[in-house]
Amino acid sequence: MDKRKSFWKNSGFVEKIGLMVALFVIVVVFTVINKNYFSTQNLLNILTSASLTGLVAIGETYLIIAGLIDLSPGSIAAFSSVVAGLLLTMGVPSMLILPLVVLIGLLIGFLNGMGVNKLKLEPFIVTLSAMSIFRGLGYIRCGRRRFCSGRSRRRGRR
Repeated sequence: MDKRKSFWKNSGFVEKIGLMVALFVIVVVFTVINKNYFSTQNLLNILTSASLTGLVAIGETYLIIAGLIDLSPGSIAAFSSVVAGLLLTMGVPSMLILPLVVLIGLLIGFLNGMGVNKLKLEPFIVTLSAMSIFRGLGYIRCGRRRFCSGRSRRRGRR
């Protein structure tokens, strides 16, 4: 009997099931509140919204496994999104924008890596600086407001 209790306690099974139950309860509650919550379109919207965060998290996971830290991926992703939006509004073909934006992200990551590995700067300082710089550049370019390439739904203006 003691072995069974220790298995359930040490395996983390109860915590994992608890999270699944909590997720199920949240989905049921929001579905009852809003009938459109569990629709295909809403689930696709949720997955689309989470995809960028997921991609950034995958890269960050590799750094954490290697014992490093990078504070800048979110800001670099946001800056890249601003650049992509600007290029779209300028009429650049979207098939050209994707490689350009990826190249921008790679270049910034390369510069961070050079600062850490060649200049022997602390990773925390280098990535904190990059985070501040690229968050600021995106913020300045957007004029301190959310970037929209089309008409705003709330106010009907650009």
